[in-house]
Amino acid sequence: MKKNNLRNNLDDKFYLDQKISSEPKETFKFIADIARNLDYDLKSWHDIGCGTGELLNYLCNIFPGMQLSGSDVSSELIEVAKKRYPQILFSLGNFTDHPSFLRPDYDIVSLIGVHGRFKYLNSWLPQFTSVIKKNGYGLIFDLFNSEPVDVAVSAKKSDPQELDYENTYFNLISINSMKNELASLGFKSKFYRFKMPFVIEKKNDPFRSWTIDLSNGERMLTNGLGQLFDFYLCVVKK
Repeated sequence: MKKNNLRNNLDDKFYLDQKISSEPKETFKFIADIARNLDYDLKSWHDIGCGTGELLNYLCNIFPGMQLSGSDVSSELIEVAKKRYPQILFSLGNFTDHPSFLRPDYDIVSLIGVHGRFKYLNSWLPQFTSVIKKNGYGLIFDLFNSEPVDVAVSAKKSDPQELDYENTYFNLISINSMKNELASLGFKSKFYRFKMPFVIEKKNDPFRSWTIDLSNGERMLTNGLGQLFDFYLCVVKK
């Protein structure tokens, strides 16, 4: 019997197989537009969980002259990032175990599409906020629950060979809990809902999200786990 390969479906292989697009992701535009309007003279940006560096490469054109850097736990993804974008500084590291490898003097520290893998805020949020400088910003983009409920999700595919339920990228922290936890750490927060501007078709992999149309003309995301969710950008400031 093979071990549940959910983590492989959701992890490095997906990003390594992605082709470089000539058009930036709509989520990148959304994040950059909000960052552009922050009341601060931004000179440096570090992206935690940067993958192959696509966001940072996009930011090179939006914020020319800004010092851009990224880190990830995957040595394979970091090697690809270094080869693709040698003008950006990339490093290997795990911010939840060793946040000290990041210096606490970036104007912006971002965490994009990462926190859904964690079930508990206290397993990553204190480490993340510890590297936000005074008057700097933290940007956290991922799925959040607009209702005051935190949802921890374990799943497995319906296959006789899939034995164990595994943690997923779809743990759903509520906006309410995030605000309260940030306040307890001495930070203010503001949330911006990302409105999906295009249709995402359903794929063969039930762990990949797709869109459904709402009666008001907007779209929400769903997946094979039976969830409905939206993406939000949480802007954090001390």
